[in-house]
Amino acid sequence: MKYLLFIFFGLACVNPLLAQNEGAGKVNFYTEKIAAEPDSIKWYINRAESYMMDGRADSARADYEQVVSLYNSNPIGKPAGYVSLAYYKLAQIQLNNKQYEPALKNIKEALTLMPEEKPYLLQEARILAATPGKEKEAVQKYDNLVAAYPTDEKILLEYGKWVEPRDAAKAVILYEKVLRANVLNTDALLALGNYFSTAAEKLNDKALTSTYRNKAISYFQLLYKISPNYPGLKDKLIDLLEAEGRGAEVSNLKGNPED
Repeated sequence: MKYLLFIFFGLACVNPLLAQNEGAGKVNFYTEKIAAEPDSIKWYINRAESYMMDGRADSARADYEQVVSLYNSNPIGKPAGYVSLAYYKLAQIQLNNKQYEPALKNIKEALTLMPEEKPYLLQEARILAATPGKEKEAVQKYDNLVAAYPTDEKILLEYGKWVEPRDAAKAVILYEKVLRANVLNTDALLALGNYFSTAAEKLNDKALTSTYRNKAISYFQLLYKISPNYPGLKDKLIDLLEAEGRGAEVSNLKGNPED
């Protein structure tokens, strides 16, 4: 459990030294620790995290690779949480650099050490989704995650946004699941409103067009109640309401309520 906290709630939660040494001297602090204990992977991990917070991904990558090297040369006494984190972060850096095959290899190594870790499973799906020719595998991984975590808004939204250009109907189902988990999720409300308003413009069936517009209106109206200053939302809502002949609501939005 301490490794889960280490990974997902920030190093400072389980390593107060990190919190105490944030700032300009933190890298130097860990460099001194590494010089004193060159085989202790925790100092490399902490320095790598400090590098990442400073935007120095190349330096962080070298430290993560050193963690892996030390583990491979002698795994005894090397906590799986630290090592799996190093593999995970290497995969993250490689994904950002579009190095998909090395990223996939490293995330699989992380999962070998901690096979049930949700962020690692999600990262694997992301890498597969970005890798040419791996779309079917990505769908399977995302489907597995949705089955395991059916109310996880982050997973549902991420999957929905990725799958929407490929399977809009599936994306709608995923966004609706988000709203069942949290009816006030603004990202899902926006995604559904945009989907139905865009789809309405492409339909030739008058009745169905109206149905889709009204669906979009319902999502946008709820979003407007939550975030009335969302850029462009008010204008979108007015356009849809005018198209549906709902003049009184248009007047209310414009600040000129009808009697």
